[in-house]
Amino acid sequence: MTALKYFTFAGKDSRTYFKFVNKIERPFLPPISVPAIEVPNRSGSIDLQRNEIGTREIKFTVTLFALTDADLRAQVRTLSAFLIYSKAQELIISDEPNRKYFARFNQSNNDLEEIAQTGQGELTFTCFDPFAYSTVENNSLFMTELNTITNNGSTRLFPRFRVVPSVAINNFQLTNLTTGATLTYNAAIGQLVPVIFDFATNQVYLESTKESLIKNVTLNSTFFPLEIGANNLKASLADGSVTGVNNQNVRIYWTERFY
Repeated sequence: MTALKYFTFAGKDSRTYFKFVNKIERPFLPPISVPAIEVPNRSGSIDLQRNEIGTREIKFTVTLFALTDADLRAQVRTLSAFLIYSKAQELIISDEPNRKYFARFNQSNNDLEEIAQTGQGELTFTCFDPFAYSTVENNSLFMTELNTITNNGSTRLFPRFRVVPSVAINNFQLTNLTTGATLTYNAAIGQLVPVIFDFATNQVYLESTKESLIKNVTLNSTFFPLEIGANNLKASLADGSVTGVNNQNVRIYWTERFY
């Protein structure tokens, strides 16, 4: 017997609001297109070396049960509170419990009104971030200045670093030796003062106060991604030494993501 499907949104179980998800429309991949340019007096076009990835839409056809029209409309009002948020929330579907999407309920039509009238309708969620993410965040200590981190996802991802020097340091540097990309922090970090380097949001800040330290990142720095597969990373000072940063003082966090 096939188990009934359901989903959680913003940590809330859909089965609290309706018993049945009749149908799920979820594309295996987000919309992907190859941009190209046309050249005058030349046949065809030239493809550019990148992909354009659009937003992903996930749709659920659901059924509500009620004894009266008034009860049905009351359920739909409760359903509205479950669905409507001003920013993206985690969406996890029961048939893929180890993956999460970041989505918003996004409908300008009258599907909620249809549900209030008939007890059945379609709920549309838009993933403006089109990727699926692992529900588990990985992390690893830098036991030495050189570390290999493996990205087992199907696309590149952007990590987060927590740096807590054992002694005060200057000109801290993170390098992806696999790609050659480097980020240099051209200022002092105090002894045992945690600093967060968030490569997903291009932010650097004090962990304790959230004070932004982005002004100390050099202009030639890159908030580099982890490419698919093995990435050889180095934590050091800009002069190449590792004083104060090679004794369990750097921890990397990463969440694999998928098309």
